Amino acid sequence: MASANIKSLQLKAQQGDAHAQYQLGHLYTRGEGVPLDYSLAADYLEKATRRGHADAQFLLGALYQQGKGVAADYEKAVGLYRKAAEQGHTLAQFNLAYCYEIGEGVEKSSDDALVWYRKAADSGDEDARQAIIELQKTMPKAAQAAVPSGPNPFTQPAPIDTQFEAVLSTSPGASHLPEPAPVLPPEPAAPISISLPPQSSVPLPATSYVATSSPAADDPQSKMVADAERGDANAQFDLGIAYVNGIMGQPNYETAVKWIRRAAEQGLPEAQFALGAHYHRGEGVSQDYTQAVEWYRQAALQGNAAAQFNLGYCFEIGEGVPKNRDEAVAWYRRAAAQGDPEAKAALQDLTKGEVDPEAETVIATRATPAPAPAPEPEPVVEAAPVEEAKPVESEVIAESPAPAPEPEPEPAPAPEPVPEPPLIIPAATATANLTRAAFAMPAPEQAPAPTPQPIYTPSAPSTPGTSFITQPQFVPPPQPMPAPLFTEATFVPPQPVAAPEQIVAPAFEETESLMGVAQQANPFEQYALGQKYLIGDGVPQDFVAAWMLLQLAAENGNPDAQFTLAELCTRGQGVPQNYAESIVWYHKAAEQDNVGAQFTLATKYELGEGVPQDYSGAARWYQRAADRNNPAAQYALGCLYQKGQGVVQDQVTAARWFLQSANQGNVSAQHKLGTCYQHGHGIAQDHAKAAQCFHAAADQGHLESKFLLAQLLRQGLGVERDVASAYTLYRTVADNGHAGAQFFTGYCFEFGEGATQDFAEATGWYRLAADQNEPNAQFRLGFCTEFGRGVLQSHQAAVAWYRKAADAGHAEAQARLGRSIDRGLGTLQDFAEAAKYFRMAGQQGIAEAQARLAQYCDLGLGVAQNQQEAVKWYRLSAEAGIADSQARLGQFFEAGQVVPQDYTEAVKWYSRAAEQAHLDSQFRLGNCHELGRGVAQDYVEAYKWYNLVGAFGHQRAIEARDKVMRLMSPWQITEGQKRASEAYKLVRQKLAAGKEAADKLKEVLGKK
Repeated sequence: MASANIKSLQLKAQQGDAHAQYQLGHLYTRGEGVPLDYSLAADYLEKATRRGHADAQFLLGALYQQGKGVAADYEKAVGLYRKAAEQGHTLAQFNLAYCYEIGEGVEKSSDDALVWYRKAADSGDEDARQAIIELQKTMPKAAQAAVPSGPNPFTQPAPIDTQFEAVLSTSPGASHLPEPAPVLPPEPAAPISISLPPQSSVPLPATSYVATSSPAADDPQSKMVADAERGDANAQFDLGIAYVNGIMGQPNYETAVKWIRRAAEQGLPEAQFALGAHYHRGEGVSQDYTQAVEWYRQAALQGNAAAQFNLGYCFEIGEGVPKNRDEAVAWYRRAAAQGDPEAKAALQDLTKGEVDPEAETVIATRATPAPAPAPEPEPVVEAAPVEEAKPVESEVIAESPAPAPEPEPEPAPAPEPVPEPPLIIPAATATANLTRAAFAMPAPEQAPAPTPQPIYTPSAPSTPGTSFITQPQFVPPPQPMPAPLFTEATFVPPQPVAAPEQIVAPAFEETESLMGVAQQANPFEQYALGQKYLIGDGVPQDFVAAWMLLQLAAENGNPDAQFTLAELCTRGQGVPQNYAESIVWYHKAAEQDNVGAQFTLATKYELGEGVPQDYSGAARWYQRAADRNNPAAQYALGCLYQKGQGVVQDQVTAARWFLQSANQGNVSAQHKLGTCYQHGHGIAQDHAKAAQCFHAAADQGHLESKFLLAQLLRQGLGVERDVASAYTLYRTVADNGHAGAQFFTGYCFEFGEGATQDFAEATGWYRLAADQNEPNAQFRLGFCTEFGRGVLQSHQAAVAWYRKAADAGHAEAQARLGRSIDRGLGTLQDFAEAAKYFRMAGQQGIAEAQARLAQYCDLGLGVAQNQQEAVKWYRLSAEAGIADSQARLGQFFEAGQVVPQDYTEAVKWYSRAAEQAHLDSQFRLGNCHELGRGVAQDYVEAYKWYNLVGAFGHQRAIEARDKVMRLMSPWQITEGQKRASEAYKLVRQKLAAGKEAADKLKEVLGKK
């Protein structure tokens, strides 16, 4: 497969494309276009499996069954086969049936085996048909089910080589692939297995990361946690990965990011790369490309090839940084020098045979030898095109001859040794709460960044504006310069700092003293020279020399050197790690209006890093940076005002700072400002402006903003209702693991909003969200399971999902769970427990639950009989329109039980129930008219109601009609019959229109 196509797949997989993740996993099991690696294949397949990809579930199940790339685990294999089988995957159905037949990973059950074989056979699987025949021979005749009719079960299947030829030609968005035809099984049927060459070790691609240290054999998880809490960076990283992979329970990205961040802040490159990847994908943190780039940069400067590749990619397409081909080439070249195949392919695509400029670099005006040219990247062998790639072969472990083993792939040549990678310390430290701006050290010749185009035009710096440009361009935050960038609150483009034509870094080995040369320079030259030694620009990288030069510049008052020294102290580069000393240098730089230092110092005070936590101090330094138009500081300051931390809580001021930051393109501020407009926090509620804010943030890739924009589009709030666009946004965000978006994607499929109605698709998305404890999804999945929508009908499974949602406070789930317990559907009948859930739902306003709880109190079911409380719940549900409650409430008023007798009130409630075709209330209303209770006596009206109810076979109504007719004149009888006929037509129309609602109501109320 062409390397460019592999790269494209890896980028899609990194962004959460389940199908791309499956394809990569599949290729790694074959060694086609990539090195053979079952472990890495399992990693990609696991990611796709979490998103419900049926083919990935099946293939990963096969790996677990055979113990290739993972520890053999038959139970896990069965679980994966089951998930794929429930989505209609024929091969998974066949393998699951086989596991039931022989009792592998599940209790042996011929009945269950027959069920799943039959499902596979119904999909045209000839082997499954044959397996049914063989299995039924061993079963009692009474237990045998009819075998589905079909073609001769011994028809030869298609050749193995052609079974998966469409794997890589399908579109990346396809939910799953065409099913391959299985090979004829022996007797008894054997499971479909994956024919794989021997395992080999390969480096991980840029989209994956693994733990760097192995915990002790004795209670490894406890030791890992203990080491992490003691500050061991490797243990912190390993613990973060354990939370990602679900080793510590359910996968938890938020907790994972917390531990990975701690390791990253201690300088562990693998953790820095992983944290960048989490920001890139928006897993466990708000998606933030700027932060992703910052962490990739830190890892890349420490030589992490994966981070170098991802950083090159960001520069290539302009994600989180302005698009810059030269920077992309430089970072791809560094990764390629370490043997990264994807980087070599990317470098070849970008340069297309150009001369490597680094190979001709010579340090001017020095007598030192020119650096050796960079090693030539290995030629990338172009494999067959995507459509012709052969995916995983599927075969049955049988007596038939095994295919010839594939040749062992030749090991890649070891990369030539490379010098220790350089390290630049960024200006900002990432936090869990804030979006940080990336501050790069200024080069003497660097031109100032252009003034960003605002997305709003405020009338004054402190007042929200009204103009809004909906398509802002991403502009990186202003970079710190030796001189102030801004004055007061007005943005002034910075001017480049004058510098000598060339600052030449002396070789440290030369007889001339480095410090002697440095002391003759001015502070800026000292700073620039220190930077060269820090990053190895033209000289060997030397942290000690860099520290000496930067310290000299810092002591001479250069704020950028002071800021860099603070960062080096924080990181422990060139000097032992010392938070206290870093704070001293941050203060010195910040007092000289170094914006990067002001912002970073504020974060230290906010988080309590190196100083006691002090929100007031944080607010003070954020204010100074914000006054100089730093968008990240403006956003952070707005957050403090919104929460009242370190300042008096003020939603209006918070919204104003969000506005100013959003004008400069800060994606987090655009999102926050949108929520302010959406809910009217500190600013007038305006759904249209909220939509514009979310749109601006969504254009920068902000996942939560895409989700909220989809909500507005679906409801038509502030924008024209557009369910198709809403579905598209939901799907995009759902593919990145957002539980709320996964639920609404399922909702769109269930109800056909913006997508073709598909119950199987709906339940697949509901399950993904439900597995992340999304209560709405758990409720809908329970409902679909109860009625067999898209899944096998199961009251027991429905109850389990209802219970999860109900325990999370979901009102409708509480009502449905109470109904199931009330009727003994999927669980034991228990009126006391049912009453508990009806009460919980009733207190949240679910009318059906209120009505049933009223009946419980009225009759003493599951609770002590209490008709006073019953009347309270009857009234609540009656006012919500429950006809049975209206009827019963009318009876209480008519009889004067519990409440004072009031015929007028009784007639009112009988009339409301009668309008809903409640026959008993219609009969009682006729009785009130006959006797003049609550209304004037009226035989005609009484006859109307008796005659109407009698038409439905109500015997008492027929008797009452005949009785009152003897008291009426012929004219009155004619009039009564006329009124009854008109009422009868209306009743029939309501009964026909409301049949489904009536059935549902009867179920909720426990009637048969």
